[in-house]
Amino acid sequence: MVNQEKFYKQILVAMIYFIILCFVLFIEKKYGIAQLPWHIDTALIASIFMLAGNFIYKFSPRISWLNQNIRVVIYICGFVISSIAFFFNGRIIMVINQYHNMILFFISATIMSVVIIEIINMYEKNSHNSRIINLFSWWGSNTLIFLGFNYVFNLVVSQALRLINLNGTIINTIIDIIVVMAGCSVIAFEWNRIKHSIKQRNM
Repeated sequence: MVNQEKFYKQILVAMIYFIILCFVLFIEKKYGIAQLPWHIDTALIASIFMLAGNFIYKFSPRISWLNQNIRVVIYICGFVISSIAFFFNGRIIMVINQYHNMILFFISATIMSVVIIEIINMYEKNSHNSRIINLFSWWGSNTLIFLGFNYVFNLVVSQALRLINLNGTIINTIIDIIVVMAGCSVIAFEWNRIKHSIKQRNM
């Protein structure tokens, strides 16, 4: 009963977040505001996805009884749907409020996130490679660093590839992902090293 009450409270919080987000986006559009101070609007959207991730984590075990082959088909369909939504909506840049169609944005981002999470969960259950699993967990625990610094690396890749006329191509996307993951991983590693060093000094 307690867990059920907690679940309903989380749904209420998610609805409040969503209402506030819709209000903020409406104000931005009505008055032509490009960006809010401290990227409050971007933070609200990120919070929506964090809440969604929490619900997905709790719901995921409920579909674990499905046959693995059926789940793979579902994930492939989800990947295709998300890719189509992304194709029609275009490139998203949250830091400058470039979402285009918000419905397609949420469909693409949410479905693709679920597919990636479920594929990683499936891999974790069927693999004994602890290094890969630990890497996924480490990336997840440093999500905020990736959110904070990914745009910097996006911009560097975009400017570099524009010089050789590859900006906006599939090669741009592949290189962008590699550079963002590598660059943000270095920053996350250094940040954790500094935190650990500070803790050791204070002990």
